[in-house]
Amino acid sequence: MPVDRIEDIMNYYHFGMIPLYCLALVALLLFLGSLKTKVLWKYAIVGSIITIFSCISHMFFLGVLADNQAVTEPWTLHTYLVAGLNIVLLLILIVKRFKKK
Repeated sequence: MPVDRIEDIMNYYHFGMIPLYCLALVALLLFLGSLKTKVLWKYAIVGSIITIFSCISHMFFLGVLADNQAVTEPWTLHTYLVAGLNIVLLLILIVKRFKKK
């Protein structure tokens, strides 16, 4: 029984999500560190922005896979959750920064 190429790609797609989860973890740790020290807030903002842009590029790739009739529903939800978390963290950092001034 031949294996479809798209199904084969989707069987290993969780390896593509690992860097996204790692970026989100780094952004979250930088956010938590920026709550305690004033030095880390710049790095936390940069980390959140990088994670958001990686989620956007990941969504483009998921769109290409969806055009090829690949099952992308669970990965799309995970990508939206990671992007939403980082947008919220970024907004909190920006509000916190300008609220102090």
